[in-house]
Amino acid sequence: MKATFAAVMALLTLTSAAPAPNGQGFPIGPPHRTSSDSAVIYPMMTSTYETWPGRVSDGVVSGLVRSSSGASTPVTTYMTFDIPPDAASKKCQFNLRLSDGATVTGAGRAEAATWLDNLNHVGGSWVGRLQAVKGGVASLAPVDCPAGHKYTVELYQYAEDVEIGWNVYADGPEIVVS
Repeated sequence: MKATFAAVMALLTLTSAAPAPNGQGFPIGPPHRTSSDSAVIYPMMTSTYETWPGRVSDGVVSGLVRSSSGASTPVTTYMTFDIPPDAASKKCQFNLRLSDGATVTGAGRAEAATWLDNLNHVGGSWVGRLQAVKGGVASLAPVDCPAGHKYTVELYQYAEDVEIGWNVYADGPEIVVS
């Protein structure tokens, strides 16, 4: 009986630690940072895409933008934000906030594209270029908030060797509503 109880408790522990579905069939992954400041929104999901072999990993704990440098695979990162309806008539600014523990090598530049309500990441629009700053903040120009929508930002490699990496628990993307 003790062994059965222990097995059930172990199973419950494993399932309670599993990522929860987000209604789209994708796992949300780790509990991303939250803010008591309603003007700051953190991603509801972070995903990486390895261009060779075309693999998407949802609910990752590390964001990564990496261009090909010989044997390494280019990687892009998608961050999906749930913009609340009360953001209507306000501006949203995407920031990439990196701690001193983040990785920024090469030129440190990344291109950015966005999608609305499209978790398949097809057909995004180019919106600008970021210059990543280790221990600082890189920003895109503010846009009208897509209130009440899922807003996905993709960061992908610029035309040179670059690697930008962050841990979603410590730093990374945010949207500031003003």
